[in-house]
Amino acid sequence: MSTGRQDRESLYTEVYRTWARPLYYYIRRYAVSHEDTEDILQETLLRAYRSID
Repeated sequence: MSTGRQDRESLYTEVYRTWARPLYYYIRRYAVSHEDTEDILQETLLRAYRSID
């Protein structure tokens, strides 16, 4: 595994640990179900991660 890939994975892990819980509760106020909330959260974090690079 290259250092660049490790750095990106570490960055994603850091973003996830920092934002997953607060975003989950924020999204949950508007989403109908837990599953919808999880889907929206995953898409949101993935888009944030992709936009960093």
